[in-house]
Amino acid sequence: MLELSSHKEALSRICDEWNKAEDAIKGAESVCSGAPVPAVDMLRCAGGRVVRAVVAITRGASPTDVDGLLIDAEFDCYRAQRSAIGAATTQMVENLRSMQERLGHDVVLRVFYEFAAFWRELSRIHGRVDVSRGDMDDREATLTAISDADFPALLTRYQELMASEPLMREVARRERRRVVISYGTAGLGIVIGIVGVVLTIIPMLKP
Repeated sequence: MLELSSHKEALSRICDEWNKAEDAIKGAESVCSGAPVPAVDMLRCAGGRVVRAVVAITRGASPTDVDGLLIDAEFDCYRAQRSAIGAATTQMVENLRSMQERLGHDVVLRVFYEFAAFWRELSRIHGRVDVSRGDMDDREATLTAISDADFPALLTRYQELMASEPLMREVARRERRRVVISYGTAGLGIVIGIVGVVLTIIPMLKP
């Protein structure tokens, strides 16, 4: 009869990847303001496979059957990570584009000096995860997408950027005020100039 100890290594890997998937899902929740449902479903599927593997072990199933379930469970954890990261980076891209449209690219750069570098890294990670979605069953593409994506560091930088938004709004407000004052001053100057010309011409028109 098979014992759990004979699958200790596989179960340990699943635990590690499960924890990573949970962290990725929590990170995605903080960006998306809600749980990334597809990622949660994939993690639930992984848990189901582990339970089936344990039941199979207690019933004396063949090692091949158990190994197959555990391999699939581990892969489901990878897929959950990829899905959560994909949801988070998609939302990040949308939020940053909206920020630039509302506040202006110059203002964002003025307050958050590393925005350009952050945007490049976000685009790289988002693009790699997005490409891997082309085949949900492509294990190599999934593993590459996850291993290359330094999601925790990206999430930290994103949170720092979003924390700077109140200051960005203040800078944008001051910039708009400065522009309004500049246009007002220029308009007043034009009016004064016109009045001066008129006052100069009027005496010349008298008989």
